[in-house]
Order: sequence, then structure tokens, then C-alpha cells
Amino acid sequence: MRLMFRKGAILRFSLPLFKGIGILLFLWILSRIDRQELVRHLRSVNPPLLLFSFALIFFNYLLKSIRWHLLVLSTGLQLTLHDSWKLYNIGIFLGNITPGKLGEFGRIAYLTRMGLHAGTATSIALLDRILDIAGLAAIFLLSIKVLFGWYFFALSLAVCGISVITLGGALQWSRELRARTMWLQFLGVLARPRTVAALLALTVSIWIFYGIWSTLIAWSLDIGLGLLPLIATATLAGALSLLPIAPAGLGTREAALLALLAPYGISAPEAVAWGLLMFTSIIASSLPGGYYFMTSSRLRVD
Repeated sequence: MRLMFRKGAILRFSLPLFKGIGILLFLWILSRIDRQELVRHLRSVNPPLLLFSFALIFFNYLLKSIRWHLLVLSTGLQLTLHDSWKLYNIGIFLGNITPGKLGEFGRIAYLTRMGLHAGTATSIALLDRILDIAGLAAIFLLSIKVLFGWYFFALSLAVCGISVITLGGALQWSRELRARTMWLQFLGVLARPRTVAALLALTVSIWIFYGIWSTLIAWSLDIGLGLLPLIATATLAGALSLLPIAPAGLGTREAALLALLAPYGISAPEAVAWGLLMFTSIIASSLPGGYYFMTSSRLRVD
């Protein structure tokens, strides 16, 4: 018991430290660039394009909420779409304040409180994360091809394949994930072709709008780069921002953008301005989830 307590205390103490790595990285980047030029780029932003990009975030959250709603309905739990929207936004808020977006799994607690079996609720959260990872992996590989060519694309594809096989083996031998309710939930969703088609269509749409969102922010800063390189760069930077060392990817995203945009002649202040606006949009768009989290007692099952 004492050992478990010590481990928990160490974890609670270490997580903020991990978050601090990204903040320190961001501060170091700021110390190395022309900050006056950064401010100039931020002041010259195109407000209509920036506002439109911000609106797209919530449309994307709506698509994600609908996907989550379909997964929940597949368990037989009759949740309203409005409550699914609240739950998903709570997950986004918790994800932004925890390393690696692990807080998104906080939705499990709400589902179990509503009467769903913990194993089934976990499987729903895993399915939702798997869909996002699959979509991100596909765009990630295409982005590698756009930015680095066929050789690195093939290498990345091989690494992804090995990772999937390794992960599949680990899941197969995990007693926790072999729980009957979880496997039945996976099979139950896959046995509904219309549900699967809807989930895949929603996932594709989510990542398309992610690309549009990030591109609009770049265009609002008048970053002179083609559509495909912009989407590829934003995707790779977004993938690296998932590293559990920064709040909402602060620092890691900017470092990735600096490295990826430099060969195209994009200045460091422009790259940092793009990353900073994406970070600000992500944080601002999670505020409704923070409100729902504070008033979560209103969530109910009709």
C-alpha cells in the first residue's frame, strides 16, 4: 500500500515537470528568434480568416461528438447528442491539461456513472482513440511522402506496420483488454456495416477539416507555401505535439514547425506565429469543455 502511495505521489509530482519541458522549450525558442518580428506577424493577421478557422474547430468537435455518440449508442446506452457533445468537450478540456491527452479518457468515468460497465466504457474510449490514431497515421504517412519523398515514406510505413503488429500482440496478451465486455464491444461495432461506414466517413471528414483549419491559420499570416506542404507540415507538427511534455503541444509544435518550414524559406518568427496561433485556438476552444466539467452534474441519461 505504501509503495502504491509513493508511486502515485511520484506520478503526481512528475507530470507537471513533464509539462514544463515544453514550456521551457517554447521559452528557449522565443529567446532565439526576433520577437519584434514575431509580434509584427501576429499583428498583421487576417481577422476574418482567423475567425473562420476558429469556427471550424467547433465544427470538427461536432463531428467528433457525433462519432462518439454513435459509439455510445452501440452499447445500448441512450445518451442524447447534446450530452455526447458535453462529454466530448470535457474530454478535450481534460486532454489539454494532461500529458499525451490522457485526460480524454476521463469520459470513461462519466459513462460508468451513467450505468455503463467500466470495461465497455473503456472499449468505447479506445475505439474512439484508435479511429483518430488511424486517421492521423494515414495523413502522417502521406505527409512524409510530400515533404521527404518515397524512401522515407516506405521507411515510415514499415515502422508503422511493425508498431501495429507489436501493439496488437501486447493487447492480445493483456488480461485487462481481454475482458469479455471489451471484446464484445469491439465485435458489436464491427458487426454493424452502416455504423462502421459512418465512423470511417466521420473520421475522414474530421482530418480533412483539421487540414483546412491549420491551413487557414497559415493563410491568415500570409505564409507563402502550397496547400499540400502546409497540410503535411501541420500534420507532422500536430503528431509531435502529442508528446507528453507540453500543455496542448506548446513548444514541441513550434520546434517542429521551425525545422519543417526552414527548407521552404519561411522565417522563424512566421513559423512560431503559426504555432502560437494554433496553440491559442486549441486552448480557447477547450474553454466550453472546462465549463461543462465544472457543471458536469447536469449530465444525465434520458
